[in-house]
Amino acid sequence: MTHPTPDPQPHCTEKVPGTFSVQCDAAPAGLRLAVLARTQRVQRRRRVVRRASFALAGALLFAAGFGSARLASSPTPGAERVENIAQVPAPERAIVPASSEPEELELAAEASATGQRQELLLRAGDAYLVERGDIERALRCYRRYLASSPAPQTAREESWLLTALRTQRL
Repeated sequence: MTHPTPDPQPHCTEKVPGTFSVQCDAAPAGLRLAVLARTQRVQRRRRVVRRASFALAGALLFAAGFGSARLASSPTPGAERVENIAQVPAPERAIVPASSEPEELELAAEASATGQRQELLLRAGDAYLVERGDIERALRCYRRYLASSPAPQTAREESWLLTALRTQRL
């Protein structure tokens, strides 16, 4: 196969053996460069749009993950109800002298005998719950009380938190 030699004429028609004719250099050089530049712009724009869409999709997925974690860690409606219940005054047994701090009562319970330990743990738990509203520390004292008590004593009035722990334990 031989290659045709370039024709010095800008618009030439060459007969290809077969059925059709080919027009050589039909378009001027400036038009070719204009089409090339336009094509490159379109391809560049498409590439930028594709990358931007991937970046936007990634950002949306990140935001969705962050939002779902935020929703999972938000307090449930029942938690607000527990806080409202914690503001209810405890029974009269829970009135602790102002001079006793709950931390001191808890430390005294560690050093005391079993019978007195139970009473001190109850008083410390009530003080944490009523005076400070510290449910976590009150839970700690009440759990230690229930762990050290051999049989449930129902003759005394109990706070709502101790009653809930006792029923959960059963």
